[in-house]
Amino acid sequence: MKIERAEEPLSMPDVIALKNQKLFDFDTEKVVWVFSHSKKILIAENGEDWIISDWNKTLNLIDGIQFNLGQYLEEEGININ
Repeated sequence: MKIERAEEPLSMPDVIALKNQKLFDFDTEKVVWVFSHSKKILIAENGEDWIISDWNKTLNLIDGIQFNLGQYLEEEGININ
């Protein structure tokens, strides 16, 4: 997805917000971002407050479906440091 260039460089939060809005404009209901360096997950829903959480917490991804990325990585023997 291409973001139009601004006169000044955009901050990462601004880039994420613009990309999310473009997805919402195409009727996407929920966007999930995974940030490996900070081990955070951002869940953005159109018209709702966005949630930023540690990836070691169990999160609701889709109705009735929960996922804990940190636990999954540990079970798979994947170490992110």
